[in-house]
This record gives sequence, structure tokens and C-alpha cells, in this order.
Amino acid sequence: MTKKGAIKLESLLPITAALIIAVALFGCFRFYTLKLNPVSDVLDINSKYTDILLEMRADTLLTAKAIVGENNVTLLNAKKENIASYAITDGKLIRTDHSKKSEKILIDKLKNGAFWTNANLPNLLTVRLLPADPAEIPFFTSFALRGYKHE
Repeated sequence: MTKKGAIKLESLLPITAALIIAVALFGCFRFYTLKLNPVSDVLDINSKYTDILLEMRADTLLTAKAIVGENNVTLLNAKKENIASYAITDGKLIRTDHSKKSEKILIDKLKNGAFWTNANLPNLLTVRLLPADPAEIPFFTSFALRGYKHE
């Protein structure tokens, strides 16, 4: 004697398998069609931070003295000649190369930033940059002013 409306286990297996395959295909479709903007933004800001790090490292190797302003810093060599200047204006970090008389925007969309030295460590330049987007990582590092003679 069989009950009406009862579904046997054997008849549920193909339906369950089809449902699992459909969910897996939908998941694959969503994975390939989604734009992963947060990941690309993180990679973008990391590449900008790398550029800043490399530019400032190259400049501070030749720097004997840093003149720090409110939102800027000017780097001088041992002969008191300008090497480069970094300024934060309108949410952008701008590097001015005095030898080439050129300007380059290193990063934009900054909330604020600061440059400073300490009286106890005058040859240590500290840099802090805060992006406008609070979800992005800040940039904070220090550079030793080496003052190597460039001949």
C-alpha cells in the first residue's frame, strides 16, 4: 500500500542534483561578471604608494637638509641647492623636481597629510598621508636624510 503525494528518495536525487548544478553555475556566472572595484582600488593605491616611496627614497639619499612647511617639504643637498619639493594642495601630493623644472602628481584624493622632522632627530623626515576614502590604507613612513654627494 502506497501513500498518495509521498515522494520517494530516488525521485528527489535528480531534482537535488539539478538544483546544486544550477546554483554552482549561477555562482560562477556572478564571479566572472562582477567588477571587483575594491580590489583594484587597493592595488591602485599600493602602486601609488610604491611610486611615492621610490621617489622620496631617491631624493632623500641626496638630501642633507629638509625644510618642512605646513603642508610641504623642500629637500636640499649639501650645497644648499633644491633637489625636490613635495606639497599637498587640493588633496593632491605634488612633487616638483627642481633640476628638471617639472611637476608630477604622485597621488590624488587625499584627506590630509603631513611632513615633519624632530629636534632630536633632524635627519629623519617623517611622512603621513591619509586618503579621502577611509577604507583605504594610510601611508606612514620615515626617511633618513643621507646627504650623499652627487658628482
